[in-house]
Amino acid sequence: PTLTRHAEGNQASTVISRTPSPTRPFSNTHSDWNAPDPMSSLRVLAFFDGLKSPRKTSLLPYVVAEVELDGVLYAPCAGVWYQIDSDHLSNLNDRVRRIPNLTDKLRLQPWKIGENEGTYNSNALSGQLEHVVLDKKLFYSSGGRNLKVEVCDLLTRNRELICVKKMKDSANLSHLFAQGSVSARLFSHNQDYRKAAVQQLSQIVPNASAGRYDEWTVVFAIATDRLGDLADSMFFFSKINLDLAIHAIHGAGLRAAIAKIDLIN
Repeated sequence: PTLTRHAEGNQASTVISRTPSPTRPFSNTHSDWNAPDPMSSLRVLAFFDGLKSPRKTSLLPYVVAEVELDGVLYAPCAGVWYQIDSDHLSNLNDRVRRIPNLTDKLRLQPWKIGENEGTYNSNALSGQLEHVVLDKKLFYSSGGRNLKVEVCDLLTRNRELICVKKMKDSANLSHLFAQGSVSARLFSHNQDYRKAAVQQLSQIVPNASAGRYDEWTVVFAIATDRLGDLADSMFFFSKINLDLAIHAIHGAGLRAAIAKIDLIN
């Protein structure tokens, strides 16, 4: 095994990575695949625009999973299996559970499976809080169109910057958390960005002003059909990225929260 140190405040926790991957969950007796270990034996061809020949990799880099084996939790990332240190996992779960949860306050509408994000956002808060839909309304920096950022998907009169995504995989949630943390940093450090957000707020709040930074809250609204609290249903690596995003948002002076959206048929 190889040891990786993960800094956490003034402490450091150890995550043990192991290669090859644990094989017991994928043995012939537990798999419907006609292969000894489909994670390594199956091959995936990835096609990209401009790529002359497809890239061939194993199935493992595409897998999002958490596997408990003999009381130990494992998770794959970028094709490598990691054994998650139990203390690190416990501390991470505690931090995620302490994130304010605005599910009951916001009462976001359920999201129907098959409904696209734009359609959902237009109806997410219908008949409830006064809000502005900012989905796909991008802020462009004064230095050119290379920097384009979506302030949020929904902006409420209470200065809640709601960013919305389905919990499909870790990459999808990583995009969501990056959106919120980048928006918070720009709000704090870019006057033009702040003015753009206040201008949108003025549509529902007469004579709106930026006020104090801590009067604004970045809300990660996550749609899932998993039961229970978000803190208990998110993927391990998503929790890590959420934890980092919350730290960045607080560092910018804004508040942060989460909210659950029920994903239904």
